[in-house]
Amino acid sequence: MTDTTVKRDLKRLDDEIDRSRRMAAFHDGGDSELAEAYADGASGVVAAVCGRFVAMDAFDSPSTLEAVWPRLVASYAMDAESAGDKRGGTFTAKAAGVLLEHIGEQTA
Repeated sequence: MTDTTVKRDLKRLDDEIDRSRRMAAFHDGGDSELAEAYADGASGVVAAVCGRFVAMDAFDSPSTLEAVWPRLVASYAMDAESAGDKRGGTFTAKAAGVLLEHIGEQTA
């Protein structure tokens, strides 16, 4: 192994440790502003990462969503971390509405 290879590998390891620490801090409430950024009374969420739809989570009540919100946001943050700078389309509020409308039609 060359010095350059070792330095590159150590840099990658340091970056991964930093990412893991940020995710752990976030999961433990280290970013309370984002963790509390849910809409009062909501019982579900539609999430997009880098402009692409990644998840829809629906719960039986707003209190259930409130209870799991920090973990959901942490998982969405991990999705964003792993996506890196991969930009997709633009998943808009209108697109979320169309998705929910379609799902509603399928369950009616």
